[in-house]
Amino acid sequence: MLAWKTLIFAVLFAGAAVGTDDCKELCSRVRCRQLEQKDCKFNEVVQPKGGKCGCCPICVPKPNPCLTVKCRSVEKDECKENEVFDPVGGINGCCSACVPKPDKCSLVRCANDEEEDCKENEVFEPADGYERCCSKCVSKTEPECEPDICSRVRCAQVKETDCKDNEYLDPNGGYCGCCNKCLPKPNKCSLVRCANVKEENCKENEVFEPADGYDRCCSACVPKTEPECEPDICSRVRCAQVKETDCKYNEYLDPNGGYCGCCNKCLPKPSKCATVRCANVEEKDCKENQAFDPKGGIYGCCSACVPIKEPECEPGFCELVDCRQVTKAECKRKNQTYDPHGGKCGCCPACVPKSAEEKCEKDICARVLCIRVDKEDCKINQIYDPKGGYCGCCPACITQVREGKKCKQPVKGGSPLTERCKRGLYCNPRTNRCQKPCDDSDSSDSSY
Repeated sequence: MLAWKTLIFAVLFAGAAVGTDDCKELCSRVRCRQLEQKDCKFNEVVQPKGGKCGCCPICVPKPNPCLTVKCRSVEKDECKENEVFDPVGGINGCCSACVPKPDKCSLVRCANDEEEDCKENEVFEPADGYERCCSKCVSKTEPECEPDICSRVRCAQVKETDCKDNEYLDPNGGYCGCCNKCLPKPNKCSLVRCANVKEENCKENEVFEPADGYDRCCSACVPKTEPECEPDICSRVRCAQVKETDCKYNEYLDPNGGYCGCCNKCLPKPSKCATVRCANVEEKDCKENQAFDPKGGIYGCCSACVPIKEPECEPGFCELVDCRQVTKAECKRKNQTYDPHGGKCGCCPACVPKSAEEKCEKDICARVLCIRVDKEDCKINQIYDPKGGYCGCCPACITQVREGKKCKQPVKGGSPLTERCKRGLYCNPRTNRCQKPCDDSDSSDSSY
């Protein structure tokens, strides 16, 4: 029994060793694309050694910690008064849960108002620890306004001149909307964040305008306004001699662009992008066969996703190509033929239709990047052929097929021959099998 266990372990160990050597041989010939985290999707991470043999980095899905968490179903109505429902408040953010209400009062500093501190027209409101953090004295609410109360109200005569600079006259701002009243102007500047502009920051042709806190929220440097142009002002204006050659590349000469339309002047060219409305296109919106161009939209004003234009096949082009790893099993599932040079410009492996393997162009060898194969790389049942690879351009190890076994039919142009009949045999095109030239089983093919 022990001997059988030892034999099984030795066989398994030998198989694993062969698989490791095959992977090392494969990885030494594979050219990997250098992946970064930005090349993966938002829910993926880069694995430095991925795939079957771990030759190249790949993008793999992020591990989901919630797969191993068992949650209890918590409903919203199960939460208590001092709790709130949180759909991701459970273990590691994977489960729903009832969590304590945030104690907003812990950050509030309250004054010690007591009931005896309130005046006659005020009411004491104690703190509840949640909605009302501090106890305070608030003014008593006025009684509800009856429909005909304005007929019994005597209003003071308030005019607009009685209001202060920071007030405005509201005709219905008084008691129950019956009287006019001066109310504070709404402070629109409370939500405005201003830059710190000082008077010394202004240029020669600018004037400093300080903020007033109401109509002008921020201080700013504004251009000086020119005086009004009188009808005969051009007769008293002396213009500088400006020529078209004095203008910059982004300017044009306007004969009436100077002071009051009396002089010529170099003005900025109008931007054609000012009237273009762009769609918000980002780099993540582009597909696999598209590239992000910040000026690829209308008139070069907008960003856009443009199709990737691959350069034409030139000598040395294969050195710039990142190839996708295609396996023979993948081609078999697609009912296609595995071609080690069937990709762009013959640089990459690809699955090609079976009818396409006969197409070998005349100058294809000038654009093919061959994998280095030596005689030492061939196995026992293989022979070395310096022109047995793709379209007769590359060396290859050809498998020798015995008599009666299926063979590959050689085609015009010298397509890749991975199998060949042994010496003294030929491949019968009718039966697709290796046989002797004078085989009695097929007398019609005796001419071979």
